[in-house]
Amino acid sequence: MQDGTMRVSIFAGFHRRTDENDKAARDLAKLIPRVKPKKPDTTRSREMVVCLSDFQTGKDGPDATGPDDLTARYRSALSKIVNIAKHEKPSRIIILDVGDSVENITSSAPNQSSHNWLEFPDQLRLWQRTLTQTIISLYPYAPTIDVGAVPSNHAEVRDSRGKVGYGDYGIGIARTVEESLTDLSNYNVTFHYPPTKYDTMTPIPVDSGLLVACHGHMARSLLKFPDYVAEQAASARNPFHDSTIVVHGHWHTPGYTWSRGRDIISCPMFDPGSAWFEQRTGEYSNPSIATFFVDKGHVADLRFVEP
Repeated sequence: MQDGTMRVSIFAGFHRRTDENDKAARDLAKLIPRVKPKKPDTTRSREMVVCLSDFQTGKDGPDATGPDDLTARYRSALSKIVNIAKHEKPSRIIILDVGDSVENITSSAPNQSSHNWLEFPDQLRLWQRTLTQTIISLYPYAPTIDVGAVPSNHAEVRDSRGKVGYGDYGIGIARTVEESLTDLSNYNVTFHYPPTKYDTMTPIPVDSGLLVACHGHMARSLLKFPDYVAEQAASARNPFHDSTIVVHGHWHTPGYTWSRGRDIISCPMFDPGSAWFEQRTGEYSNPSIATFFVDKGHVADLRFVEP
């Protein structure tokens, strides 16, 4: 009003509920279609990817009780992976060794050997058995099996002064398993490695795209990893250039990031716990295996499978 006061008029109308009104409401509701569950596309099976990262076989840690415990935990998780493959019937299974498969004794010299509960030859033997067991366990559930391996910091060939040449124990074990399956069995498995000894990533063509696996230790941090991929992809001869999916480990943290049109999967660790990593960052994760399906070149149904 002119004097600054406000007058409010409220009118409320009430209508008695009747069967006729209820019918009108139901008729109006019919105009909004109910979403019904969509039947799965059973005519097309998808590619399945299983990521083994940061086992650091032989490493001591907060949850380390010995090699038997590591093996039992892994078999428990692997049985769940096998069950997924059995149910989904993938057209192809890609098994990735995303690095740090062994703890080593010189990758953080000179004190690393005091942090191990397995001597280095036993670390190599246990990882070779683990990778072989993974392949033969999943082999019956897809017409095509692929295995990819990448170099990593814990698997580098080093001495007390640092890196020696371009050798990598993880790559070496994958090649040994490949030769064993080729020479000693009827298993038909395709193995993938970095294009040259100078490369730190392994490209694998997938349905309508390109998967590139790397360990991830070349990036400055987990948060900056998407920028690292983008910088590498700026080079036309780098595998990241055409990648649609990037898989990495090293940072012991499960996660997913979409960056510049690429799916980036951060794999969890399966080691017995990194006390130094938790003390430095406050971060930790439960041991698990990242697995997902490829749908038109990108990630679908990402899961972190724990024992």
